[in-house]
Amino acid sequence: MGGTHWLTVNNGTFIYNAGGSFGGGGNVVFNSATLNLGADLSNTAVGLGLNSVTVNGPGLLTNASGQTLTMTWSTLNGPVVNQGLLVATYSNTLGGALPTCPGARCACWPTEPTIGIIRRI
Repeated sequence: MGGTHWLTVNNGTFIYNAGGSFGGGGNVVFNSATLNLGADLSNTAVGLGLNSVTVNGPGLLTNASGQTLTMTWSTLNGPVVNQGLLVATYSNTLGGALPTCPGARCACWPTEPTIGIIRRI
């Protein structure tokens, strides 16, 4: 996927299994969907956005070094590793651990005065 191309998944369920890949510098955005990771997924070679999305494992979701993963009203139920910048707007839920590597950052950027939450269940 070229650097100026976008893949947008609206509604429904997207299943990412072994053998699949995203690359080329484009962007993948999930809106009001469920992302089931049967294999590990990293945003090393592609931008990734989560808007009202539930991400389930068992695959590992990696926010790569030098990348930004933006989540809005989303839930991460599977394993996650943050090596870059994880930005959460509005309310988001982490269902498991969030290992953060040296140099990585997490930010809550509220878009309303009292909303900008990452909560761990």
